[in-house]
Amino acid sequence: MRDNNPQTIQEMGDEFMRFLGMCITEWAQIEEELFESCHAILRTKKEHTAIIYYRTPTLASRLELVSELITTVFPLPKSGDHPSLERRTWKEIHDDFERLLPERNLLAHSPVGPTITNTNGDWLNDIRYESYTHRNERMRGKSAKGPMTLEDLRKHISSLVSLWSRLRTFRHALPAHVAKL
Repeated sequence: MRDNNPQTIQEMGDEFMRFLGMCITEWAQIEEELFESCHAILRTKKEHTAIIYYRTPTLASRLELVSELITTVFPLPKSGDHPSLERRTWKEIHDDFERLLPERNLLAHSPVGPTITNTNGDWLNDIRYESYTHRNERMRGKSAKGPMTLEDLRKHISSLVSLWSRLRTFRHALPAHVAKL
């Protein structure tokens, strides 16, 4: 560990885990908003919405389910017309959601631990906590997102708060539009 960094490995781990927990909690709130959007469009008992929504196996699939339902509320524009403001807003939310999903999947399904970088011949020159794709999974030959450092988690949580806020605002407007159907 660097002499100018007073944090112990345990303190670094605790801080990393705190931010990891915040990210996971924020993703749970985002998923709740996605569920509530599904419920607002379907206008069924929540139990019925839950059966449909949670039988859809992945978060990416659930996002696509809600996106497809949204096309029934805000139809595609006619040839030559521009998409409605609501449709453009949803596309931005959807695209940001999709962009953040690989990081979410890494945080939800990958190991976390300290990594040591050997520079200048000092094996304890740089040590930090990361969430990373395990080497066994990397053997699949697919490119993986990561690793994610504490700084990455801080940026991720900021993006998640923004996504949640926009998704919530969009969801609150849905019942008025669905009522017009």
